[in-house]
Amino acid sequence: MKRTIYALFMALGVLMTACKKDNDGSASGGDPMITAISPEQGHPLSTLTIQGENFSRVRAENRVEINGVEARIIHFNEHTIHVEVPEEGSTGSISVIVGGRSASGPVFTYMAAPAIYRAETYAGTGEMGYAEGPRQSALLNRPGGVVFDSKGNLIFSDRNNNRIRKVSPDGQVSLVAGTGAQGRQDGPADQATFAWPYGIAIDKDDNIYVADRNNHLVRKIDAVTGMVSTLAGSTQGYAEGRGAEAQFNQPLDVAVANDGTVYVADYNNSRIRSIAPDGTVSTYVGDGVQAYRDGPRETAQVNRAPGVDIDRDGNLIIADRFNYCVRKVTPDGMVTTIAGSRSRQYGHADGPEAEALFFGIWGVHAADDGHIYIAEINDNHAIRVLTPEGEVRTLGGGGQSGFVNGEPSTTSRYNTPVGLALDGEGNIYVADLENHAIRRLIRTN
Repeated sequence: MKRTIYALFMALGVLMTACKKDNDGSASGGDPMITAISPEQGHPLSTLTIQGENFSRVRAENRVEINGVEARIIHFNEHTIHVEVPEEGSTGSISVIVGGRSASGPVFTYMAAPAIYRAETYAGTGEMGYAEGPRQSALLNRPGGVVFDSKGNLIFSDRNNNRIRKVSPDGQVSLVAGTGAQGRQDGPADQATFAWPYGIAIDKDDNIYVADRNNHLVRKIDAVTGMVSTLAGSTQGYAEGRGAEAQFNQPLDVAVANDGTVYVADYNNSRIRSIAPDGTVSTYVGDGVQAYRDGPRETAQVNRAPGVDIDRDGNLIIADRFNYCVRKVTPDGMVTTIAGSRSRQYGHADGPEAEALFFGIWGVHAADDGHIYIAEINDNHAIRVLTPEGEVRTLGGGGQSGFVNGEPSTTSRYNTPVGLALDGEGNIYVADLENHAIRRLIRTN
């Protein structure tokens, strides 16, 4: 009997020791396993949740790494660990090390921290007019397009002043070309005339290209001589051909490729046209029908597209106004929708690119880091961005016109923003048409 009682006490002691060890939180002995992570992508210092088995309840026995960089543990138990995404880390697989035993899991993708901006007025006062001088007191009349040259000058089209002007790096506004009178006179910059010049572009040699809307022409300003010439177009209409044989119907924007090809947003023809280096004009995308179709560019359709740009990979980016979306044409000629509803829904909604809604989409600017900036006129009056990760965010404006600066820029208001450009520091410049001003969104992080 005594032996039986002794054996029972010994068994109970072993069981209690095992329970004590488990209650102390040490790992149960099985290898750790990762079953899921959430989210699969995020920003530095955001929270990442790791689910699995055989994690320890002792903090010192758990270690989490993202691509080899340790992540700070916020909360944990045997099945779940919450960590802070390390600020200095990078995209890579998740590892959980428990008491010397490790498990590798899915890849976590780092997203760049969202940019934060402060909105201000860069040039113009909000009052309609024409005056040169310091940018804060200069007067503008419905600026339509903005672009930087290699010297840091901000070139802009002053639409209703029928001029091309610039803001120098030291903040002085001066004339580039145009007399102010409406016309189509070529020649020296101070004698040339335009008729509502809109979108502008610049090539690697600082030559300026102008979508001369009401003249139905594409013009060129030579960087060396200052001479203004007609690159292509004649009278209003639609015709292919070389130089003056071609016809456009309210060209609203231009973009220049590295090989010298000029792409034209031929608005009322619902086409994107191309001008070859020898001056030959042909249709690049669209058949003149105001409709929506992705696919090979020869059969794709656009619906009055007012904006074009070329991204870092040589894709042509299109602001497709009445299809309420942003399109892309790859170098091999495939047209796809990269942001906005595929069912032609419109409105104002941020989020994943396929769920985002636009209304009044007008200008596009493709930055070297893969972001695409978008200007919307009525009814949104907004500045938006499509990130390389496929998210659409509103940077300023949205839903109501106005003239309001502020920090963060999401509190700012615009009235028909149409043109966009970025400087070397990532600040955004906006041609705010009906506010008669160039606005600037200064990055603060």
